[in-house]
Amino acid sequence: MQSTALRPRKDKKPNSKRSKTGKHSKSTKGFPVGAVGGLRRGKDEKDDEERYLESVLFGAPFVPEVRRDRVELESVLKENVGGSGLEHVMDNDVSGQQRGLDDIELISTLQLFFADSGVPESSTKFNGVDEGDSRVDEAESPTGNPAPKDSHRDLSPSPPFAFKSQQAGPSSSNKKGPAWIDPSDSTVQVSLANDKRLRKLREDPTDDVVSGKQYETKLREQFERINPVPAWTTAARERNHNKTRKRTRRSSSSSASSLRSGDARDHIDDLLHATGGIIESSDRPTLLPPTQLMVHRLRDANQAARSESEVSSVCFHPSPTVPVLLTAGTDRRLRLFNIDGLTNPLLQTLFTPTLPITNAQFHPSGQSVLLTGARPYYICYDLQSGAAIQSSRGIWSSAASSSVDGMAEGDRSMEICKFSDDGRMLAVAGRRGHIHLLDWGKGSSGANGQIIATLKMNGSVKDLVWCSSAGSGPRALGDPTSTATTRPQLMSMSNEGELYVWDVGSRRCVKTWRDDSAFGANTITTGGRGAYYAIGASTGIVNVYGSDAISSPSTSIKPLKAITNLTTPISTVRFDQTCQVMAIAGRQKKDELRLIHLPSLTSFANWPTAGTPLGHVTSVDFSVGSEYVAIGNHRGRVLLYNLKHFGAR
Repeated sequence: MQSTALRPRKDKKPNSKRSKTGKHSKSTKGFPVGAVGGLRRGKDEKDDEERYLESVLFGAPFVPEVRRDRVELESVLKENVGGSGLEHVMDNDVSGQQRGLDDIELISTLQLFFADSGVPESSTKFNGVDEGDSRVDEAESPTGNPAPKDSHRDLSPSPPFAFKSQQAGPSSSNKKGPAWIDPSDSTVQVSLANDKRLRKLREDPTDDVVSGKQYETKLREQFERINPVPAWTTAARERNHNKTRKRTRRSSSSSASSLRSGDARDHIDDLLHATGGIIESSDRPTLLPPTQLMVHRLRDANQAARSESEVSSVCFHPSPTVPVLLTAGTDRRLRLFNIDGLTNPLLQTLFTPTLPITNAQFHPSGQSVLLTGARPYYICYDLQSGAAIQSSRGIWSSAASSSVDGMAEGDRSMEICKFSDDGRMLAVAGRRGHIHLLDWGKGSSGANGQIIATLKMNGSVKDLVWCSSAGSGPRALGDPTSTATTRPQLMSMSNEGELYVWDVGSRRCVKTWRDDSAFGANTITTGGRGAYYAIGASTGIVNVYGSDAISSPSTSIKPLKAITNLTTPISTVRFDQTCQVMAIAGRQKKDELRLIHLPSLTSFANWPTAGTPLGHVTSVDFSVGSEYVAIGNHRGRVLLYNLKHFGAR
């Protein structure tokens, strides 16, 4: 075949890279058969490159000119060579020219547009065509015909360029690779012995030079040693992995509906195989740690209606299902609040115009409230009916004489009084060491209460507490199934620290003993059903005793520990229901409150802090579940705190 018959036409300006229309000028010298130079179009015509860009930018339809070029090439071959007997040559040449045309068009386009894949390759391929090839070498079969894959090459239009996202096939891994790779890492050599800061990376004293990869691995290991992976992230990854594995296993063997039912069955199986709680987490420890106390401040318990005087009494309802707190003060008002930890709404307010309330307490049944003060009578408020019943002033006339009952006219008071555990008896402290036992009856109103007995001790009565004698030492804390035999007893204390233990059934004193180094005792309380007794003195010392204070026949009782955290007179001592926390407070000095851990008898160091706005503490009480502690102060506020160990809000 003569190449002169297919000599391509020359451009007027062969040296210019682009013509006025912005197209590439293509030199035709040395182009073999199949080159695009012989198929030159006019100036106003557009090539596939421009047409494709217009279709991308303006939405114009993209019509390739591949088939048109083939028709023009066939006409040129027929004119120069002749069509008779040369059909096989023409077919072979057309296929070669078509492949050359495609290659030239692709190369010219990719010189303008390309995508950086980030990873160098030995030979970059664009849509299956090597960039460095000007023509495609056809693999011939033994008969001399082209291979089927080349003879049936797809001539459908395709974009001149493809980005990385388009080139990625379905076989690509889901795991993300590194965003950037430094090829110089493989050639870096780092000395661990010369740099003092890198010597800690050595596993052996003889280690010195490491490669870049090894250096990176050692730095990662050092970082993980200093900053270990949090346990919650490991657990979350494991749960996510298990869910993904289960989901994949189910999806391969069931439909979408069976997948949802399988998830539900798995949740039910996990619930039935566990022994923990459903609503509340069961991993909460049962014992309180002795060093740290997790405390969260809530809105004031009486924020809805603050007291106009100091809060003399705060008391939680004895039932765990009734979240009610009472507050009382010398402003002659009793207020009941619903404690929810959020708004703490006011439920009821009772005004007692003739009684400045100094002591308010729930009846053990939880059906009524007893209000007492510096008056010779009391007021019982029935919670169910809302009726306030005032006792008669003549209840003290049942005693033999005014000199015996210890409550002379004009100097009578019921400020110090305590209910027995069953609520059938009320002990009232009188003057000159007299203790009056008031029969409250089976009801909770106490409307027909009468004095049934009077006990006499040496010295004035400073405080009272009901206790139980255990026949076998200290009772296990929180164990209601203890088999120790109990008998109701009453303990009274004088201001000199002398204590009397009374058998209420026989009305006689069974034991007397003196508090160790507690001159000027102020208050006494018990916790853990007789497991602990605490006595607060005017010196700021709180002596804590065990159950041997009642059960032991000895009159010389030594305290378990003398707590000396406070320096002012102790006015309040309270145990929580679990007997793991004891609160001690004094009202003469600001912020005088400490929480003591039991049984270690150590003070919690992290709370209260110097910034805790306690004020002058006048009263303290714990809720039945020990999740709340209420603190009343002289400004009429009742601060509310949540002990997270016993229940989070």
